[in-house]
Amino acid sequence: MLRQLFTIATPTHAAAPLTMLGHICWWKGRGTAAANYMQVALTFDPDYHLASMLDQLLGAGAVSDWAQHKDTAYRNHH
Repeated sequence: MLRQLFTIATPTHAAAPLTMLGHICWWKGRGTAAANYMQVALTFDPDYHLASMLDQLLGAGAVSDWAQHKDTAYRNHH
């Protein structure tokens, strides 16, 4: 749903769904994908504070607690 929202969002509103997509990636332990989403979000709106804060969090190498343990980490069941 967030991807669909991004495709119809005006450039001034694109940072919000991109930031949430990145945040979900971070929760899942996908830091590189999360950082990519934050960078794109910040190109749309360099002053979007949530994207900026999450970008700093990712830059510091923070990993979500549940992504650090095999019993709680997200698993993609295909």
